[in-house]
Amino acid sequence: TVGGALAYASGSRLQWTLVANSDASGAASRVAAGNVTVTPGARIDVRFNAAGGAVGFTDAFWSRQRTWTVINASTRAGSFSLGTVSGDSAGRPLSDFGTLELRQVVASVTLVFTPYTPAELWRRAWFGVDWNNPAISGDAVDGDKDGLSNLLEYALGTDPNACDPRVAPQVATGEGKLQITFTRNAAASDLILSVLAADDLAGTWTGIARSAGGAPFETTVTGAAVSEQGSGELKAVKATDIYLIVDPAHPKRFLRLAVSR
Repeated sequence: TVGGALAYASGSRLQWTLVANSDASGAASRVAAGNVTVTPGARIDVRFNAAGGAVGFTDAFWSRQRTWTVINASTRAGSFSLGTVSGDSAGRPLSDFGTLELRQVVASVTLVFTPYTPAELWRRAWFGVDWNNPAISGDAVDGDKDGLSNLLEYALGTDPNACDPRVAPQVATGEGKLQITFTRNAAASDLILSVLAADDLAGTWTGIARSAGGAPFETTVTGAAVSEQGSGELKAVKATDIYLIVDPAHPKRFLRLAVSR
């Protein structure tokens, strides 16, 4: 706390430290002053790996946007640049989990962490430096030419860089009804997966089971059945149609999987 004016010259460094997975004021360092003047070239260095600290970017705390106040002032003139950003207490880089930015208004400077979305994390894992290149990692792209777009590969939890048509949803008969089997990526919490059924490919498709926000599939009509197996993020799903294959009122039946954001 500085009772009067505070000036940061060019080349000066202010080290901001977070010691716990928290956005409470007691977990982070903070400057309070009267009139603050910042000369271009002054930077704020960010430290998440202080001795005795317990910051871990894999903690659920980092799954949503967080904001910390670095400076409170009566007035502020000039702006800091973001300097070095350390890893967490285990050495993991923040850039693997989200972005950090400085927001500077008349009387304060804040740090804002924005986590990557589940889709962004998936693209970073599979496409590396091209994760944000829509020509390579875009939803509609089928880079491995196996008939599955990146959006479907993400939903199914399959490898978008390996051509393997066998990982596509499979339709067969079982228990006297039509069934569709596929895998589901439970980490894809920004998707909606729907199993649809119809009497004709050009007819009206009706949803019989649905999963939203990464939750397990549930049936949406009476007579349908759905089951999931798997203890990790990859689930094996089987959905069963509502009509028997010998039902004369429905001599033809079709099932498909639809994926949307």
